[in-house]
Amino acid sequence: MEEKENKVEITPHSPVVDQGEPVEIQAMGKFFEGIIAPLAKSQEIAAIEGTKRAEILAKIAHKGLLYFFCVAFSILAISVLALYLGKDQLAEKIIFGVISFIGGLGIGRSMPKNG
Repeated sequence: MEEKENKVEITPHSPVVDQGEPVEIQAMGKFFEGIIAPLAKSQEIAAIEGTKRAEILAKIAHKGLLYFFCVAFSILAISVLALYLGKDQLAEKIIFGVISFIGGLGIGRSMPKNG
């Protein structure tokens, strides 16, 4: 038996077909892949960099709080020493100073910025 080949008449408006897909669609796919792939890669890099930046800021904040509490503990230790030595007024002034300083930090950060 003879096999009949399906011959398609080629006209100026016929798409060129390569492995069942029009070549125009393949070319458009490659074109858009060239645009979208770098954008996706840049977003991935930005997410990684954002995570690294957040980790660095968290470490800095942790160290800052640790130093802050060490200083506050040292000042309170000095006030306890003043109480032990009988300098009640000095200890009272130190304790009020520390409380005012810590309270002032909280108020300064919670106030809305004007402008």
